[in-house]
Amino acid sequence: MASTKPQLPEDATLAVLRMACAEIRRGQYTGRYLMGEWQGQPCLFLKRGDVLAHLKCSRAMKGQWRHYRTFTIRQLKQGCLRHRLLLTDAVERQIAGQRVGHLLALDLAVLARYGIHL
Repeated sequence: MASTKPQLPEDATLAVLRMACAEIRRGQYTGRYLMGEWQGQPCLFLKRGDVLAHLKCSRAMKGQWRHYRTFTIRQLKQGCLRHRLLLTDAVERQIAGQRVGHLLALDLAVLARYGIHL
């Protein structure tokens, strides 16, 4: 019996990160993020749940997000690992005066190789 669950494009992780970075560049991203370094490598710290929550609620992303509605936090982390974007997911930083744990530290150089820029 065929599955009724919609199939995501192979590069759904990259598409989601591309949308989130576009929102950051425009100054429209409402989630917690920080530019910084992890063990000497420049990176983007993101709270993974914030990424999906923002994209689900963003009016600007509504047309693009509808293709990724079923995308989950777990898939985001697994995709980051698969594409070798993730430096660590166990980092804690202070963002806007609050401690934020379990941030994804994404390698900016690898993001750039995939054409994702901030």
